[in-house]
Amino acid sequence: MNKCILEGVFPSIWKQANISPVHKSGSRQHVEEYRPISILSTLSKLFERLVYNEIYPVLHNIIIDEQHGFVQGRSTTTNLLIFANNLFQNMDNRLQTDAVYTDFRKASDKVDHELLLNKIAFNGIRGNLLRWFSSYVTNRSQRVVINGFHSNTIHVTSGVPQGSILGPLLFILFINDIKTCFKYSKFLLYADDLKTYRIIRTASDCLLFQEDLIRFSDYCLRNKLQLNIKKCNIVNFTKNKNVFNYPYLLSSQLLTKVDSLRDLGVQLDCKLHLDEHINKIVNKAYKMYGFVMRSSIDFVHPSTYIYLYKTLIRSQLEYAVAIWNPYYAKYKDIIEKVQRKFLRAVHYRCAGSRLPYSELMQLYNLPSLESRRTLLSAMTLYNICHGRYNCTELTRLLSYEVPRTAQLRAVRRRRLFAAPGSNTNAGLRAPLRRMVDDYNTFFLGIDIFSSSHSKYKQEVLRILNNTNE
Repeated sequence: MNKCILEGVFPSIWKQANISPVHKSGSRQHVEEYRPISILSTLSKLFERLVYNEIYPVLHNIIIDEQHGFVQGRSTTTNLLIFANNLFQNMDNRLQTDAVYTDFRKASDKVDHELLLNKIAFNGIRGNLLRWFSSYVTNRSQRVVINGFHSNTIHVTSGVPQGSILGPLLFILFINDIKTCFKYSKFLLYADDLKTYRIIRTASDCLLFQEDLIRFSDYCLRNKLQLNIKKCNIVNFTKNKNVFNYPYLLSSQLLTKVDSLRDLGVQLDCKLHLDEHINKIVNKAYKMYGFVMRSSIDFVHPSTYIYLYKTLIRSQLEYAVAIWNPYYAKYKDIIEKVQRKFLRAVHYRCAGSRLPYSELMQLYNLPSLESRRTLLSAMTLYNICHGRYNCTELTRLLSYEVPRTAQLRAVRRRRLFAAPGSNTNAGLRAPLRRMVDDYNTFFLGIDIFSSSHSKYKQEVLRILNNTNE
């Protein structure tokens, strides 16, 4: 491997990939309904990991703050937290936010190798390592393998290697200069999932937003990236009666306006009610509940059922919970019914009797789903305060109470976090506002900065258990 780096060569036998097609949806007779999964040599991926561990600490500081995909300390949750917090605050101030969601057509497969190598060199990789990267991305081949049969091998002329360790890093470096497109609007990325948004007060704001979209279209042309305009949408996030409906264009084509769409796994509607998302995850949880109960009819140990519940059912109800955590009681009840129904069914199957929901939670050592959401939100706030998310934007959004006097009376406890005033319930429902309100109300006795992660979690659980009792 050291010899490969010194000579700037990646072995040809490690550049061969086997493609395993996995059916997504629709007709099994149509090839476009299959997702190609690339299987690479284990030794090549080991080699890539060694190179990745050396170059990522250097390239990490170059990656733009708006990129949350394949970046350590960032995730879909950090992406959605920033976006949702902006939307709720703008809506609280009775402002309209126009957001354009874009979709690249096979983005990682369309990366031009010459452009990619030029951008790698621009970011400081030179000499033998640059020649190694040139050998790594070029002259690759692949074939389809099904049930022991394989197709003819074809030459891959573009794209970063799928299923590889370095491929995602190379792609985010390739689009790292996309920030130059957006002079008048904000944007967020998760790998190739891009959304750009701007506050709209007057018609001139729409024109400025359109200018950014034109620059973005030109950027895609220069970098040989294709947009799937049919899947690019515009959403007007507002509760105002008078809405600016500007005909936004992307690549000279009119964008489709929608009132609701799926953003990194969370269904966002134009009024931020989030009821559609809650209904969807509850329906998914019920479907998984039915699957678990049908598949485990011969199981006799309750612990097995609880394990399946935590893994397959409860996980459906807790993804990105800090963003959509319900504010109103009716939505809390809808979600809680899933766990209530599961525990009653399991206890009746295993013990042949019925118990109240509160006793079932104690018997099977399960907190309520509302308590779980509070815990997960509290741990999200902890991670922000300790810089675990590597996201300066989230840290910047937190404000602290500054005492007027140096000493406070022991009988009085001042809030740690400053909560900005709100004009509507939208301001109270903003994700970060919910987190700091929960801390100031329930967990102020825990030192969030000096406590370790495990200790802070234990203290939060203790307070939640005492509250429920």
